[in-house]
Amino acid sequence: MSITYKIDPDRKAIFVYGTGALTKQAVLGYFSDLFRDADFNPDYDHLIDYSAITEVDMDSVDLVELVETTKSSDPRKGRIAFVIGNLAGREFLANFYTELAHLSKGQTMQSFKTREEAESWLGLT
Repeated sequence: MSITYKIDPDRKAIFVYGTGALTKQAVLGYFSDLFRDADFNPDYDHLIDYSAITEVDMDSVDLVELVETTKSSDPRKGRIAFVIGNLAGREFLANFYTELAHLSKGQTMQSFKTREEAESWLGLT
């Protein structure tokens, strides 16, 4: 699993790309790297493109643990858009996670099948 990101100050956005198998450990590692980055701004919106993920190696218990683990350490205030592609099962997990994060941390998140939909929702087009 690889998660990379690019901070774009001009667009006030952070673009995240994931490939391979998505794991809880990879997500926590990405959070750790991002939040320590000197250019990180918690007010920026996030476009998280997981459409190239080949496998989701997390279940609902892992998602609950991920939300609980990051509840007090996740400073993001901007909107978060997930691009999940069209593979079966991803929409359920993405919606489950976004709802959990919203209820637990008050974050505004939405999942989309295409990058274009996500960019439009974030006002990046």
